Amino acid sequence: MKIKFMKVMPYLTILLLLFLYVKNVSAEVDYRIENNVTTASIKKDGSIAVKKQITYKFKSQSKGVFYQQNLAPSQSLVDAKVKIQNENQAGRYLHDFSLQKVNSGYHFAVYNHVKPNSRYTVTYFYKIPQVITNYRDIAKLNFMIIGNNWDKDLDHVKAVVLFPGSVKNIKARAHGLLNGYIKVDPSKGRITLTANNLDGYSEIEVHTIFPLSVTPRNKNIVNQIHGPFVLNQEAKLAQEANCKRKKIFIFEIGLVLIIVLSATSAIVLGFTVKKQGGTVHDTNFIPHSYEFPSVNAVVAQIMDKVDAPNIEYL
Repeated sequence: MKIKFMKVMPYLTILLLLFLYVKNVSAEVDYRIENNVTTASIKKDGSIAVKKQITYKFKSQSKGVFYQQNLAPSQSLVDAKVKIQNENQAGRYLHDFSLQKVNSGYHFAVYNHVKPNSRYTVTYFYKIPQVITNYRDIAKLNFMIIGNNWDKDLDHVKAVVLFPGSVKNIKARAHGLLNGYIKVDPSKGRITLTANNLDGYSEIEVHTIFPLSVTPRNKNIVNQIHGPFVLNQEAKLAQEANCKRKKIFIFEIGLVLIIVLSATSAIVLGFTVKKQGGTVHDTNFIPHSYEFPSVNAVVAQIMDKVDAPNIEYL
């Protein structure tokens, strides 16, 4: 009995592995992230109020969604709320979600059944205290407004930093946004960043400096001059980003040239190279001859019909 069991054991192991694999594949959720729109409003106390709206397009059913806000270890996230909306109902606030602090930030888990072939929008509201630093000469905000924890690419990304009103001397740069667009509008107190087809492992971090009058009640204060250092650092980072863009551009141009040259060479060779060898005929084809055969009738019949000779010729 033990010998029979040992013979069957490998087959049982294979069946178990196949079962686990099929179960794992069937549990995967098929979806796209169509829009990721974030608004970060700067407050006078040095905090920011974040509104992040994410629209999913599901092809299969799901029990909910996850989202992680990347933060520095010293930063915190408070006053969290979640609102959901689908194609058939108006938005409603949801209490069935969890918020957990992790090493790189805060992790949201939103529990709500999603039907296949449906569009589903989740809006997160929360506040990050003392994310802005007031120096002696400037106020500075460094904030990862789009994190890098997505397992899907983002079709469309928009991030807006809003000031309490019009602000002069705003300087801003987006790090990680090589193929996107940034617009600074001091008259409206607005910084806008946009990008399409953003890789899920990419991140966008906004760096901005502005007058101290924007955050007069901020308690996160560093008693030193910081403006010149920031400007020099941003100039170096901008130069590095431009070098990366140049390398990507050169690579894309080179790839296009290789494809064009390869296609052109194939076409030219197709028209100029002479065909080699003679005409190939069917092996059963034998040219007809009208001359009398030099062999007797029986052999001639065999050669002509490729068959046994007819007895009439014997």
